[in-house]
Amino acid sequence: MVTYQENYEDETDKLTIKITTCANVELFSELGVPELGKFGCDHDLAGYPIIEDDVDCEFRRMSTIAKGDDCCIFEFYRQGTAPDNAHLNK
Repeated sequence: MVTYQENYEDETDKLTIKITTCANVELFSELGVPELGKFGCDHDLAGYPIIEDDVDCEFRRMSTIAKGDDCCIFEFYRQGTAPDNAHLNK
């Protein structure tokens, strides 16, 4: 199982990464418990505040494969430049 990064966009204050396959979704689907695939997503939300503090950034994720979207979109903004949409991290 491999996670594929389809593309990325590196702007002055923002890095966007688009992921098109998910190893967690594939693994747990093969094991017959696809509902467990989303735990990797939940782990991200728990861990990214530490990364944000460590590298002085803000994290947004508007979509995930495990939660029914066609891709995962990870957005990392330079501290203080992110839009006020943290509630959309899912």
